[in-house]
Amino acid sequence: EITPPTPHIHTEKIIVGKKPTCTEAGLSDGKYCSTCNETLVAQETLGALGHDEQSHDAKEPTCTEIGWDAYVTCKREGCEYSTYVEKAALDHDIKNHDAKAPTCTEIGWDAYETCSRCDYTTKVEKDILERFLESAFAVVAPESRLRIGHISEMGMPGDEQLLCREPSGCN
Repeated sequence: EITPPTPHIHTEKIIVGKKPTCTEAGLSDGKYCSTCNETLVAQETLGALGHDEQSHDAKEPTCTEIGWDAYVTCKREGCEYSTYVEKAALDHDIKNHDAKAPTCTEIGWDAYETCSRCDYTTKVEKDILERFLESAFAVVAPESRLRIGHISEMGMPGDEQLLCREPSGCN
């Protein structure tokens, strides 16, 4: 005769499950009897969650700053999913400019560079040449090192006139 197994009271032990992630399935908690190893509550597969996406706008690169296309990231803590792709800074599109000497009426500058895409420039303006006052009847000896370019409209004797220190004269 076959004797039935003796009934016993199960000693429950918990099988700790694993939480699903965005990309991996998980398992629910389960239970078994530590005496007879019978499964009391089977673990169930929990499907992967998928990403909880957040959209981000594109930013065009500039001459000095990086940019990126529109992209998405996952908002779940610990998930590093991202479609972010960095675009390198463009660097300046340099255009060269010739120097221009200042005159008595206009500023000048040394040769300089500008960028066609942004406000970058190396331009440094030079002040208008110095003018000075002399009597209309001032005599400048031919041997003088300072050559007067021109005298503005002649006035009456005793009028003060603007003279330019530029050898080629004022424009």
